[in-house]
Amino acid sequence: MSIRNWNLLGGGLAALAAVGMGLIGCTGDSVESGVRQVGMTVEGFYAHPDANSRMVQRTSGADVTSLNLRQSGDHLEAFDNNGVFFTGTIGRVADTNLATFTLSGQSTAGQPATISGSISVQGTDATMQGSWIEPTLVSVVFATATVPTNAPPPTVETNDTVSLNQTLVTVNPAGGTTTFTASGGSGNFTWRVSNSSLGNFSSLSGTRNSSATYTATGVGNNTVTVTDAAGQSASATVQQTTGAGTGTGGDSVSLNPTLVTIDFLTGTANFTASGGSGNFSWSVGNAQLGNVRTISGTRNANATYSVVAGAIGQNTLTVRDAEGASASAVINQTVVGDDNGVFPPIP
Repeated sequence: MSIRNWNLLGGGLAALAAVGMGLIGCTGDSVESGVRQVGMTVEGFYAHPDANSRMVQRTSGADVTSLNLRQSGDHLEAFDNNGVFFTGTIGRVADTNLATFTLSGQSTAGQPATISGSISVQGTDATMQGSWIEPTLVSVVFATATVPTNAPPPTVETNDTVSLNQTLVTVNPAGGTTTFTASGGSGNFTWRVSNSSLGNFSSLSGTRNSSATYTATGVGNNTVTVTDAAGQSASATVQQTTGAGTGTGGDSVSLNPTLVTIDFLTGTANFTASGGSGNFSWSVGNAQLGNVRTISGTRNANATYSVVAGAIGQNTLTVRDAEGASASAVINQTVVGDDNGVFPPIP
């Protein structure tokens, strides 16, 4: 089914859907231009398996209890139960049963919001796990859906995968900058943003245009996507919020690594912060999933994160310097042990 033709069912959303589809059909960049075909189907009606629970634990506005998700290649569009429209992309896919994704929209309170995480599929059963990210709020996302049957896993060459050096970064909305570096794939890279009114690329450099410097121009969450000549792509979320960005002398805060996958029973991960000014402080988005156990090094630059044993989900780790400049990382807590490493299947 074309993403242009899908219909929403249920109270009052049909009219909103018509408005959203009208926007999709307007002239300019088509949602189908640059679409990468992926061997995984994730579209469906997502809601918490417990009918009395919310899909998103907390937002700045009305409760989000469901998300009607549609897909065209790697492009995603959705309406939540409040009639709010979201758009985004599928990122990395592993063996057609696990994919990363990013969706951008807003809360009913008008705050820009990003849903970022992963969707795992077994047959027609899909599970969405991730984070709801607003400028001053991070919350857990968990939902399930019935999706169309996925094809058997194809053989994917490792060097076809495109990856970015950071997938979640925070910058100052008034001119804050960050540099992304792409690797893998084939041919030259092309870069795009989901909302050019919030920021754009000031320069491209490196072999195959592998590095892009992004400059923020407004408050909100933007999505950066890089695509190689074969159509393989990867995406990152840029949080643009007051108080983030650069420290003394214009030095931004950076965090290494920015995306890790660890075992949900005993997993730990080590992080190192640099740049900025003064001592660093550390925090997590959801202490029920895990927390920072040890802090060490000059300026408290090193931190070790540990899971709460048995907690599956996606957490966010944030480091801030003395002036409020910050950087963030995403921690996926799942069953680890697959030989492919980065995205093992979730039973």
